[in-house]
Amino acid sequence: MFCRTIAAAAIVLYATLPASAVNLNKPDTSLSAAAQRMQVKDFRGARDAAQTINDPALRSFMAGIAAAKMEQWDDAAAQLPAAAEGYPLLADYALYYQGLALSKSQRHAQALAPLYKLLKDHADSRLARQTLILYADTLAAAGYPKEAQQSYATFVERYPSGTDSISALFGSALCKIKLGDAAAAAAVLRNIYLVYPASPYADKAALELQNLAAQGIRAEPYTSAELFKRAGTLYDLGRHLKAAEAYAEIPLSGESDDFIRKVKFKKGQALYKSKRYQQAQSTFGSLPGNTEADLWLARALDKAGKGDEALQLFLKLGQDPKGGVVAQEAMLEAAYQKRFQRQWSQAVPLFRKYLAMAPSQKNGNVLWEAAWCSYQARDYQEAAAQFKKLADREDLRDKALYWLARTLTLTGDDKGAQSVLATLAAEFPLGYYALISNQFQAGDTLPQPPRNIADALPMPAGFEREKALITLGLFEEAARELSLSKKGKNPAGIARLYLEMGNYNGAYHTMANEKPRRGDKENATVLGVTYPLAYRDDVARSAAAHAVPESLVYAVMRTESNYFPAALSPVGAVGLMQIMPSTAEAMSKGDSKRLTSPDLNIKLGTRHLKDLLELYDKNLTLTVAAYNAGSGNVKRWQKAYGDLPQDEFVESIPFRETREYVKKVVSSMQMYQRLYRLPPFKQPEQQKATPKENLGTVQEKVALR
Repeated sequence: MFCRTIAAAAIVLYATLPASAVNLNKPDTSLSAAAQRMQVKDFRGARDAAQTINDPALRSFMAGIAAAKMEQWDDAAAQLPAAAEGYPLLADYALYYQGLALSKSQRHAQALAPLYKLLKDHADSRLARQTLILYADTLAAAGYPKEAQQSYATFVERYPSGTDSISALFGSALCKIKLGDAAAAAAVLRNIYLVYPASPYADKAALELQNLAAQGIRAEPYTSAELFKRAGTLYDLGRHLKAAEAYAEIPLSGESDDFIRKVKFKKGQALYKSKRYQQAQSTFGSLPGNTEADLWLARALDKAGKGDEALQLFLKLGQDPKGGVVAQEAMLEAAYQKRFQRQWSQAVPLFRKYLAMAPSQKNGNVLWEAAWCSYQARDYQEAAAQFKKLADREDLRDKALYWLARTLTLTGDDKGAQSVLATLAAEFPLGYYALISNQFQAGDTLPQPPRNIADALPMPAGFEREKALITLGLFEEAARELSLSKKGKNPAGIARLYLEMGNYNGAYHTMANEKPRRGDKENATVLGVTYPLAYRDDVARSAAAHAVPESLVYAVMRTESNYFPAALSPVGAVGLMQIMPSTAEAMSKGDSKRLTSPDLNIKLGTRHLKDLLELYDKNLTLTVAAYNAGSGNVKRWQKAYGDLPQDEFVESIPFRETREYVKKVVSSMQMYQRLYRLPPFKQPEQQKATPKENLGTVQEKVALR
C-alpha cells in the first residue's frame, strides 16, 4: 500500500514542497524511507531516516515531528523552528508541536511565541482549537493568570461544548483563585460539579471546593433540586449506576412528599437500567398507589425471572380505564410477553387492544408484531391482509413483501408468491430479504469491483495539505483534516485520499450517501468502497488457518466497526471485530493491549467465529447471533424458538439489536460472495436452531460478551 501511496502522491508532494526539494529525476529516497517509518509509527526509524533528507525544511519537519511523537521534547523543540519557517504549507503543525514540546519541557514562556503565531497567522487551521487551549494552559503555567483567564474565556465562547471546554472552565477557576477571587472561582467549580457530572473535571472541581472550604471560602450549598437535576444528567448520559448513587445521596429531609416520590421513582429507574432488579423492585414497591411505579415494578419482576407475576400486573394496569399512557404501555408489555412466550394467538388481541387504546401511536413495530403473531398463529388470511397493508409503508416494505410471499406460499398461492418476490427483487435487489429469497439469478451476478479501488477513483484537485500529510506518512493527521473537510464536497475524491492511507472506514463513510441500491456496472466502484476487501492479507491468512469463510470475516468486520481498527464500544469491545480485552487475554495472553492492531484483532475474531461454528454445527444464524449477544442468550432462544425455520428464528430473536445484526451480517456475506466470487457458505440441509445437549459449559468458554 505504501509504495503505491508514494507513487500516487509524489507529483502532489513536489508541488507543495520547498523549491529546493524538487528533483523529479532524482527522488529523495530518505524522505520516502522516513515517511514509510512514520506511517507504521516507527518514530525512531522515521527520525533517523529524516536526518539525510535533502531539503533542510523537510528534514527539520520530519525529524521534529518524529521526536515529538516519541516525547523527546528538547529534540523536537530544536528541530521545528526551521520547519515552521521553511515549509509554509504545514507551518501550523510545526508551530503547534514546537509549542507543545517547549511546554512539555517546562519552558512555558518560550512556548507562548509559536502558539501565539499559529493562532494569529493560521486562524483557520484545524489545529486552532487544541492550540488555543494549550496556549491558555501555557499562560497559566508561565505565571500569567490574568491573560490565561482571558484565553480560557475566549475558548469557552468559541467552543462552548466538549471536554476541552470543561477543561477551560476548570482552568479559569484556578486562575481566579490565583488572582484572589476565590468566591468567583467557587461559583465556577460549583457549576462544573452540577452541570458536568460525568466529566472527570467534576471530581476535580469537588476536590478544589473542599480545599477552598478548608480556607474558609464556601460555595453556595447545593439544593436538593439541583442535585436532582445533576442525577438526571447522569441518567440521560447512560451513567445509570452513578445516577442511582446520586439520587440516593439527595437529602430529603424537609422536602415535599411529591419531591420524595420523584426522587425514589427516578432512583428505581436508574437501578433498573443498571440491572439491579432486586433493588429496583424494592424501590418501586415503596411507592404504593403510583401506577407508573407499578409499571416499572412489573418490568423489574419480569427481568428478575418472575414472568407470571409480572404479566398479571401488566394486565391489571392495562385494563384500568383511567390508566392513560401507563395502561397503554402495560398492555403493550403484556402483548410482548405473550409474543416471546410463543403464545401467538393470545398476543394478537393484546396488540390490537394496545392499538385501539393508542390510535395515534400506530408505529410500524407494533403493527408488524401484530401481523407476525397472526402469521405464527397460522392465521394466514389475517397475516396476508396485514402484510399487504404494511407493504405500503416505506420503512417496512421489503420485510412485509418477503413475509407476504411466504404467507401466500403456505396458502397454496404460488403464483401470487412469485409475483411478490419479483417485486421484492426489483425494488430491493441488494437487501437482506431479496438476498435470502433466492431471487438472485445466476445471470444476475454483481459487477466485480476494480482490482484497485483507489486507482479507479479520481485524485481530487486541491487538498494540498491532506496530500502532503499522506505522503509524509502522517495518516492520523491527514484523516483528521479530511474529516473536517466540507461534507458533500467531492466524496469520490476524498474517498480516494482515505484509501491512499488504507483507511477503509473513512472511505466507507465518505461514500455512504452514494451507496447504490442496485448492482449496476456503473456502481461497481462505489460497491467496492462500501464493501472493500479490507486488510485482505490478514483476513485470508486467518480465514484459512481457522477454516472460516472469508466472506463471514469481512461481514462481521463491516457490521461491527465499519472497518475502523480503533473502534471502541460502550461496553469496552475493541477494534475491527470488537473483541473484549478479557476475551483477548483468555485466548492470547498479553495481547489485550494490542487489539487495535488489525492482524491480531482479525486473528482473534476469526478464531472465535471458528469456535462458534463448531459449537453450533455450522449454523450461521446461531453463530452470528452468539457473536453479538453471547451464547447464554442464544441458548435461551434455542429453547424457545429452536424448532422454527431459520428465517422465522431470525425474525423471532427478542433483542432488536441482535435481530438486525444477524440480518446485516448475512446480507453482507452474500454481497461479498457475489461481488468478489468468494465461495458460498454451505450449511447442513434444512437446518433449524435446535439446541444441542449440554451446551452450557462450552458456551461459557467461548462467550465474547
